[in-house]
Amino acid sequence: MKKANLRNGQTLGNKLNGKKYLYNGDTGIATEILPQDEEGNNIGVAETVVLNESNAVCFYVVEDPNFDEYKLDENGFFCNGNEVITGEIKVVSIIAAGKKKALLAVAQRESDKNDAAAEDRYDIFLYNGLEDKFTKYKADIALGETIDLGDLVVIPFQNTEKRVRKVKQADGTEVDEEYIVLTKSGFLEFGKTASAAGYVSGYDVVGEFKDKIALNDGSTELIFATDKAAGVYEDTDEYDDDDEYDDDDEYDDDDDDFESDDNSGSCNGYEIKPVEGKVVIRVLRIGTNGYMTVGKAVTLDGEFDSVTRAGRSLVYKSSKEIVTEKGRITAPKAVASLAGYSFLVKETREGDIQTITMANGSYETKTVKITNTPDRGQLVEVI
Repeated sequence: MKKANLRNGQTLGNKLNGKKYLYNGDTGIATEILPQDEEGNNIGVAETVVLNESNAVCFYVVEDPNFDEYKLDENGFFCNGNEVITGEIKVVSIIAAGKKKALLAVAQRESDKNDAAAEDRYDIFLYNGLEDKFTKYKADIALGETIDLGDLVVIPFQNTEKRVRKVKQADGTEVDEEYIVLTKSGFLEFGKTASAAGYVSGYDVVGEFKDKIALNDGSTELIFATDKAAGVYEDTDEYDDDDEYDDDDEYDDDDDDFESDDNSGSCNGYEIKPVEGKVVIRVLRIGTNGYMTVGKAVTLDGEFDSVTRAGRSLVYKSSKEIVTEKGRITAPKAVASLAGYSFLVKETREGDIQTITMANGSYETKTVKITNTPDRGQLVEVI
């Protein structure tokens, strides 16, 4: 960082040793912040560094108590009450803001637009107010609704494109037919406290945000469901955490500027089609460090009902099916009996007999025994 960006009371990070320092603007000295014992006494001797134009680059701002906020109105883009000179950058909206950086939607330059649909898409910039610096983070993004998780926000994105193909009619003539393809999808995230950003490919149609699950280890799972797809989904009845998530993401919580390569996902250019009579569910997991992973798609007959967690496994429910770690329940009587009961509390399976106990939000439980037969499907008994 530049010495001119230093202000009294800032907490600085030392790039050389990873320790934190408190900056005194009157003396120009940064003093190491020491750990303390149980009685509040400092442990060790604090290092002091006199900052100048040369060595200020060895530090970065961790926190600035004088920092105010970002604001965008008809008069311009403002940081800490001061108008920011944006030049050719046209800020359309502030997606999210932290104490150090803001995540911005920026109008694309005419020369960068690659098709007519680009009118609804934006470039994503990070603005560091403490250093007065713009960094282009992602290009050409169609933003979805922001999901606010407190210190973290998640923004689904999905780019589509209209194309035309020739379709032969019964009389042998050809007509033009428009269709929609998926060109890019995924999730952006922004940490308000760390002012860091990350993204992961969505692999296919993102879908609608349905619910979130808070895990005991501090991780969060976001549930998305859709009745459309651009790729071919691979279903599985195995849902343990070792293979449920694909590792294809990028996250950087370093204070320095960072960039990510575009990852359009595995269904780039595929036509988006309805998944007739089915719902496709994906789960986005966000670790305590902001690391994002996208789970395998799970397809169920019927309409979305719920996704809950039972220990290490997820339980998927639709209006016609229930999928657990131990199998797929399709018998209408079993599914209907468990309507309103979304939380799996006990499950056993011995041979062809599966017994499942589920609870509702009022701690009421219901148990169903399913016997899988070779000639008459699933036999159901409500216990």
